Amino acid sequence: MNSSLNFRYSNNSICHLLKKKLLKGKSIVPWWKQNTTLMLLFVVLFTAILFSNSNGNDFCWDDGLYIVQNANIRSLSMQSIGNMFSTFYGGNYHPFTTLSQTIVYHFWGLNPKPFHWVNFIVHLLNVILVFRLIFLLSAKKEAALIVTLFFAIHPMHVESVSWITESKDLLYSFFYLGSLICYIGYIKSEEASRIAEMNSRYYLMSLLLFLFSLLSKSMAVSLPVVLILIDYYFNRKISKKSMLDKAAFFILSLLFGIIALYSQGAAGAMDLIPVYSFVDKIFLSGYTVVFYIVKLLVPTSLSALYPFVDTITGGFAIQCYLALLFIFLIIWGIYKSGKYRKELIFGTAFFLITISLVLQIIPVGRAMAADRYTYIPSIGLFFIIAQFYCSISENKSRLTNKIKPYFILILISYTAIFSINTWNRNKVWENGITLFSDVIKKNPGLALAYNNRGSVKNDLQQYSAAIPDFSEAIRLNPNYYEAYYNRGIAKGRIQDNSGAKPDYTDAVADYTQAIHINPLFADAYNNRGLTKGVSGDLDGALADFKEAVRINPLNAFAFCNLAIAESFYTNYDQALKDFDKSIHLFPDYGRAYFERGKVKLKISKTEEACYDLGKAAELKYPEANDTLWKYCR
Repeated sequence: MNSSLNFRYSNNSICHLLKKKLLKGKSIVPWWKQNTTLMLLFVVLFTAILFSNSNGNDFCWDDGLYIVQNANIRSLSMQSIGNMFSTFYGGNYHPFTTLSQTIVYHFWGLNPKPFHWVNFIVHLLNVILVFRLIFLLSAKKEAALIVTLFFAIHPMHVESVSWITESKDLLYSFFYLGSLICYIGYIKSEEASRIAEMNSRYYLMSLLLFLFSLLSKSMAVSLPVVLILIDYYFNRKISKKSMLDKAAFFILSLLFGIIALYSQGAAGAMDLIPVYSFVDKIFLSGYTVVFYIVKLLVPTSLSALYPFVDTITGGFAIQCYLALLFIFLIIWGIYKSGKYRKELIFGTAFFLITISLVLQIIPVGRAMAADRYTYIPSIGLFFIIAQFYCSISENKSRLTNKIKPYFILILISYTAIFSINTWNRNKVWENGITLFSDVIKKNPGLALAYNNRGSVKNDLQQYSAAIPDFSEAIRLNPNYYEAYYNRGIAKGRIQDNSGAKPDYTDAVADYTQAIHINPLFADAYNNRGLTKGVSGDLDGALADFKEAVRINPLNAFAFCNLAIAESFYTNYDQALKDFDKSIHLFPDYGRAYFERGKVKLKISKTEEACYDLGKAAELKYPEANDTLWKYCR
């Protein structure tokens, strides 16, 4: 027995000497732990490769509204910048996002590639910030790398990166993460009794970055509550000072929260989802929480649109009961977690706080959930996974040594699965046709998907192909007034190789049905007026244009159409006033300048007319150069 002990001691000594000789004083810590910066660069490079196939994608979905048709991004003047900060657009208030898009447009115009590159670069910057945040929180490089890797390549984040419109998601996250990092610097400098100047610098920087985040997207309002969570994680005592230093954050959060509700309400975005009772909303919120968790852990059947759960059938109750059971198991697991309870509480709370605004307690939008909403919240769940790995890695018991290789294998498998899904998901976002065809494949009963695919075909002037999509949307939802409106556009413009001609009568009938369902649909009045005018019903056209501007006095196109109709009745004075309103609302509207110039020619205001025609030519309006050459040489 003694000889055995002596042998083991001798053997261990030899091993120790060999290690010392071979390593020559070097650390035996794995190389990837010593070269964290190199590993982070590898993650960034790997992420860049995975998302590289998104940079050639076209404009898609709401890019038409926020980029292609958005007059606000056409000018980088002080006046246009002032408008960004003083008005809503598309039911949103995000002036920083609009400003960033304006800068891209100023240099590259309506080329989708530079817009995609901006999203791509900001995502890579966010990847670096996530690493910094998690390392400051955990002081563990392995945890920071795991969270960063999963955040960087998760397929649910494709929507935020590959969809140009969601630059607001990336931009708000960039400032949000920066604000959290600075806040941690603030409380750590406070603990270290650093000089007051450094302490206040971190605090003011955190507050400023929070303001920038709010100006990029209103979802940033959750940040003050996350600051309290960070205080809890670092055992910061609750004191008058710790509460007062959150006051400015909460005031900004409240202010921008009110602005967000007002902007969404003004655009009607809060009236678009099915009607749920208060109890249904509570159940739906629980179900949505579980939906996001499951999708983050098992990202299959991802879709740009997820339909609302039907409360009429019994399936709603079953799904919600199962969701509540799942949530109860999570709470029970946290309670039983022992010394890692704080990490579980932090990760879970971070996820719930940052996702809470989009759980449809306050109804917004047309879908129950969206992949883009997980961009920041996912960090909380990945933090739990990373801390679990670290707990296994640090525990040298026989059981954990057996578990560790399997857990590493799971992490590698997840990385491979995420990578493949992300690469393929980027291709789905190639254009509107590929995107909504994918949605229809996964949700064949979703009327919104058919309407959206038809709208893309309308934009591509594929009117014959668009009509069946709108008709299917109407079949699935007979009160879908926007589908009637869009089908009216297709019927009024259809002209293809098969010999199909515009059907103005059917087009007017579709616009009329849309107005019947929604009497305040200004665009339907405007388009019905245009169709009536083309078919010779000038009286009907004039009446529709007047109704369109009454309902929406900010519609530059309707004012221009109204002015043109008034000029047909030789009501030139009123026509000029309405042209002026149109140009005031849309300073770069070439058609309004051209038509106003034509009216001024009729009333012998040649000098003013030539200015308008010159402006229209400058804005590249068709016919402007010929008319200018004819009358203004």
